[in-house]
Amino acid sequence: MMKPYFSIFALFSLMFLAACGGNGQSSNLVTAPKLNPENTQGGFQSISTAIRHSKASIQQTLDTELGDSNTNVARYDVDIQKIEYLTPDRSGVLQKASGVIALPVKTTTSPLLSYQHATIFKNAEAPSSVMNDPSKSIETIMASQGMIVVSADYLGYGSTQGQLHPYLLRESSANVVIDLIQAAQDWLMFKEIETSNDLLMTGYSQGGYVTMAAFQQIESAGNNLGVSAVTMGGGPYDLTTTLDELLRGLNIPSFLQDFVSDILADTLIPKDADVVIDRTFLNRFFAGDTQDNVHNWLPSIPVKLFHGEDDEIVPVETAYSTRDTMQSLGADIELVLCTESPAEHRNCVPEYINYTLNYFAPYL
Repeated sequence: MMKPYFSIFALFSLMFLAACGGNGQSSNLVTAPKLNPENTQGGFQSISTAIRHSKASIQQTLDTELGDSNTNVARYDVDIQKIEYLTPDRSGVLQKASGVIALPVKTTTSPLLSYQHATIFKNAEAPSSVMNDPSKSIETIMASQGMIVVSADYLGYGSTQGQLHPYLLRESSANVVIDLIQAAQDWLMFKEIETSNDLLMTGYSQGGYVTMAAFQQIESAGNNLGVSAVTMGGGPYDLTTTLDELLRGLNIPSFLQDFVSDILADTLIPKDADVVIDRTFLNRFFAGDTQDNVHNWLPSIPVKLFHGEDDEIVPVETAYSTRDTMQSLGADIELVLCTESPAEHRNCVPEYINYTLNYFAPYL
């Protein structure tokens, strides 16, 4: 049992961290005029004062973090703020969640980009915790290209720290993203900050999964949101295939599944973690419940998947399964393979970022 045991541990403990530290939460949140009826899902609640990052500091991060693969130049200074909004927890109770909104300092209109971060175990790594440091804020990097970027902390982080984080659960993953987009759009309209009609979406690792979940819900809900372009990197979209590959060769008897799930839950979380991870996704997997898979549907726009063939954290089989399943339904979907050697999970992150920024460039 040891080999698959440590494979599962690796899935969580080694995923790329979009931010790896922080300077603490911003405490200067202010309440804006009511933009929605009180206690409305997706309703804007408050926002902090802006922190401005210069093009020079952002360019230094681009050159350092993306290295030789970088073909992008920081085009704008960026103002970044912590934003709070209402979104339901798994029980349907509205919570005041948080995230960030990063605005390029420009006078022309910008597309809106929804970016979803990877797995993190500390609140200090959440987007609203690292927004002071452009070297740790991928939202700032992306906004410097000319996009208004919104990024959810997720439930269990930021303003909801201490609550259960609904890890790899489709409905909760989608809600926390869509509600932030709606709250941010309301605030931007109130501030008379013009945006184009383009909504872009991307995320890596867990963020890739969350992006697909939100994208699917947007397209199926028939709301006023419409996605113009989407990329996803290294995500476990076909969660069943992902866990099957990581647990390959291990046949766990049903009477031991709860016990194994307990051990995995206790082991996969670092000892110094301050976020409580919901293990429901494991329980559902062992029960044969596939409701959290997000790959079996037909999107209306082209989809770009990015993955490394040597990915030791999220096996590439999940990307192939997602591509093949969507293609069989008639989707326009492409799997772009990472060219790094070895094409492992972390090694492919800079290339994914560079690929995504170039793919979104026509919308700027």
